[in-house]
Amino acid sequence: EYMGGDGDMMAQTGMGLMRARAEQARQEEQTGVLRFESVYNDSKPQSLVWLTQVKGVFSKGLPRMPVDYIARMVYDRNHHSLCLIKGVKVIGGILYRPFVSQGFSEIVFLAIDPSEQVKGYGTHIMNHLKEVSKLQGIHNFLTYADNFAVGYFRKQGFSELLTLPRARYVGYIKDYDGGTLMECRFDARIDFLRIPQFVSAARAQIDRATRTRCSNFVVHPGLTAFRESRGRPRRLAVTDIPGVAGTQYAPEEQQLSDDVLYERLSRVLRAVREHPRAEHFLSAVDSDDYKTIVKNPIDLSIILSRLESRAYYVTKEIFNADMTRMFTNARFF
Repeated sequence: EYMGGDGDMMAQTGMGLMRARAEQARQEEQTGVLRFESVYNDSKPQSLVWLTQVKGVFSKGLPRMPVDYIARMVYDRNHHSLCLIKGVKVIGGILYRPFVSQGFSEIVFLAIDPSEQVKGYGTHIMNHLKEVSKLQGIHNFLTYADNFAVGYFRKQGFSELLTLPRARYVGYIKDYDGGTLMECRFDARIDFLRIPQFVSAARAQIDRATRTRCSNFVVHPGLTAFRESRGRPRRLAVTDIPGVAGTQYAPEEQQLSDDVLYERLSRVLRAVREHPRAEHFLSAVDSDDYKTIVKNPIDLSIILSRLESRAYYVTKEIFNADMTRMFTNARFF
């Protein structure tokens, strides 16, 4: 069972944001804001304090799970808890049972306190568990994930395709009705706590290689024709845009007339604006967080004004680009 972590809203376009959050969590650990403790019920007072706190996190994050069942699992001496601690308070944890002789651990619960979610802690604690497990000679995780957790576990390297022989785990882990059995097989040579740096270095190397083979990174001067027209509608050919000439762009053989194109785009825009779920797209988002995260905002009111000018959307591709950017921004945020 899982509750918390990085969230599905980044699955489509927010990978850069995920890396930034993972790096922030790593830096918080380096500066002492966060720390991790792997504990079990050894009857020591401090261990019991941490176990009791992490039990509260699991109970809050997994409301459908019976509280007495959570308590029984947490205090069971066969189970271990990797606790994420901020200050003196446990704010997250993974309950797992290592089967060292079988070469795998079963992940039972994973939760982050609701007030501490969307900060990269879900990914960071999973990477810590991989490092802890490597020291025990364990390189496989198994877990039963419900429909809400499958996306998170996939991002952590889990898959529904099992490579661990059935004889290694059948009879050792408990079956859960309605859950999807997933496996994560990880390489002992990888330092999972340095993945953000590895990814950044790889991206930088790819970017350097790409720049030697193309000119897509070149920033061309912007158009001045519309500013110079002082608000009067003006139409330019796409090939007049700096940077277009010399590319593989080719205009359509049969261009629609201005009136036909305007009518068709108007019908599309009207249908989108009248959609029952279009409320949040009708005007600009009034949020400082949105303006910080989304660098090129656009909404239906801007698209409408551009369409009404009859000079901006000279092809349907330009209209499609604005609409796509609006939905991409929403998924990213």
